[in-house]
Amino acid sequence: MNENPTTNNSVELKNRIITSILLLLFTVPFIVLSGLKGHGFHNVGYDYFFVSYLILIYVYITYEISSAISESAETFWSMFLSSIFIFGPIFGYILITMMMNGFLTDQSAITANETIFSQREITIIVSALIVGTITYFIANSVIPSDWSYAFTTYVVMMVTGAFLITATIVLFKMSILWLMLLSVIVATTDIMAYFAGNRWGQTKAFPHISPNKTAEGLSIGITSGIIMGFVWYYALIYTINPFGLYETMEIGIIIATIFVSAISAPLGDLMFSKIKRSFDIKDFSDILPGHGGLLDRIDSHLVGVTLGATILIMFQLL
Repeated sequence: MNENPTTNNSVELKNRIITSILLLLFTVPFIVLSGLKGHGFHNVGYDYFFVSYLILIYVYITYEISSAISESAETFWSMFLSSIFIFGPIFGYILITMMMNGFLTDQSAITANETIFSQREITIIVSALIVGTITYFIANSVIPSDWSYAFTTYVVMMVTGAFLITATIVLFKMSILWLMLLSVIVATTDIMAYFAGNRWGQTKAFPHISPNKTAEGLSIGITSGIIMGFVWYYALIYTINPFGLYETMEIGIIIATIFVSAISAPLGDLMFSKIKRSFDIKDFSDILPGHGGLLDRIDSHLVGVTLGATILIMFQLL
């Protein structure tokens, strides 16, 4: 008996909605508790909750990418263990240093006389990343394998680390509303591109990377993300301004942040689609029904939120 495509789409949509709700319920408490720091909750160590959450994300994503693309058990353990024990401490050092410097407990913007890290700490971080990179590839060269496995895992780790750190800085130094702004832009772009592509998509945008992506879907998705970004900013940050979190910001920075987040969101999706096609896998895992793996769910966020947060950090906080 032939399966009804409409029924399959309905089941997939139902699974996506249920999974999204469960993922939201798991994520929101950590972010909200951390985002309330500096507003009557500064004596409670909510920052540890959030940092612990980041560590869990990093460890699981490392496991997911390593297990998804590994050609053998030896390759998996080589990539996974070297990733955890080499880069885990480096990203942990960055987060803990920000905590020890009081960076995560003071929600005021950085002044001209302040820095996120001292010159000594920056030297340590850069040196550790260089040495860690060399050590990582040496460790993975012990197991006979295609270098593309180790390189792919390395790229995903770097992107994930950049995402976690920039998101943390925006959350603690600006507020939860700014982090949610970036997330809403990316989510709107992703969702509208999916539905618009299914409904009106005719022209294949990247047939060799992601056959289901259409130019119409991407155009409508990016436009929707930009519109939602301005609506969110005006309604919840500029107008309502809860907790007195709004600070005067040049309109050019706001426009650049919204446009870059929306335009770059599909790049994250395409990047991970390319990885999946290169290693002939459909999903990175099956932990999230309707979505696949965690990377399948947050691929757009890893790029869109990171680049948007980078603009805010460079032009507003520094």
